[in-house]
Amino acid sequence: MNLVKQLKLDIETEIKEHKFDARSLRKLEESVSYLDDMMNSLDQIKRGTGRNIKEKKNE
Repeated sequence: MNLVKQLKLDIETEIKEHKFDARSLRKLEESVSYLDDMMNSLDQIKRGTGRNIKEKKNE
C-alpha cells in the first residue's frame, strides 16, 4: 500500500511543478485508481477474503 501512497504523492508533486492537460491528468488518475484497486485485491487475496477481479469489474 505504501507504493500507491508514494505514487499519489509523486503525481501531486509533478502536477504542481508542471502543467498537465485535463485528459492526461484524468488518464493518470485512472491508472492510479486501477493500481490502488489491484493492490487492495492482492491484500484481500493474501488474507483469504479476495474476490475474482473480473467480478469486481462487472459490478
